[in-house]
Amino acid sequence: AKMADALRVVSIERGYDPREFALIVAGGAGPIHAGMIAKEMEIPVILVPRESSVFCAAGMLFSNLQHDYVRTHTVSLDRIDPKEISERYDEMTRAGTATLASEKIPPDRVRMEYAADIRYVGQFNEVEVPVDYQGGFSRDQTGRMAEAFHRIHDRLYGYSLPGAELELINLRVTAYGITDKPALKKADRTDSDAATAQKGFRQAFFEDVFREVPVYDGLRMAYGHVIQGPAIVEQPTTTIIAPPGYSLGLDEFNNYVIFHPELSPEDITKTFRKDPP
Repeated sequence: AKMADALRVVSIERGYDPREFALIVAGGAGPIHAGMIAKEMEIPVILVPRESSVFCAAGMLFSNLQHDYVRTHTVSLDRIDPKEISERYDEMTRAGTATLASEKIPPDRVRMEYAADIRYVGQFNEVEVPVDYQGGFSRDQTGRMAEAFHRIHDRLYGYSLPGAELELINLRVTAYGITDKPALKKADRTDSDAATAQKGFRQAFFEDVFREVPVYDGLRMAYGHVIQGPAIVEQPTTTIIAPPGYSLGLDEFNNYVIFHPELSPEDITKTFRKDPP
């Protein structure tokens, strides 16, 4: 229940309906709890990466090198000196470029992103605002920064004060070194029945009663297998639980997908959206 409450904080309280999204689960213990959390939140689809227990480590292989630089520069937004802003951005850009060069990142794989921390005068919380810096800063950009600040502040806190005075606090540069990523291989769809991966049965407690629940060897399951919950899928480093009322299958990358049986593949595809509504 506390896990579900934490999920409400990052979804419902931010204006997102969890019933319109998939729940992506990682870690060794995450797949044990995810099904019951999703059931309580009415989340229709759960995605469990095949290597869930090392998801963070695997994520590092898909991440670019990143170095963050920040310089405090407190000034009213309407009193900004463009020359000073450019000097600080250029200084951080040189530092980021030199660091990535020492890490053997070629110049054509270096990317820079610029931002500024801005707040309403008299307030405590700053908001990070992207800055379109192309090697020179002009006073015209302060207007665009102010517009972006009000828009982001409204999204984060539910209000904005367009007429209020703004204050620049920090300048930021993020230097990225674009790295080669591992290739993800698609699996061939199996024609075998999921029963070939079943290890046996076990007494397990679901919804106030012990049940005789099938147990499957996750390493023997493959793309195309579908089983009905309640069910237990075991791997050496994690356990995946399909609760009553859900089905469990594997996608073409052998990730586990736990879903309502009445959902069609098209319904599941719609649930995986790139951007929030």
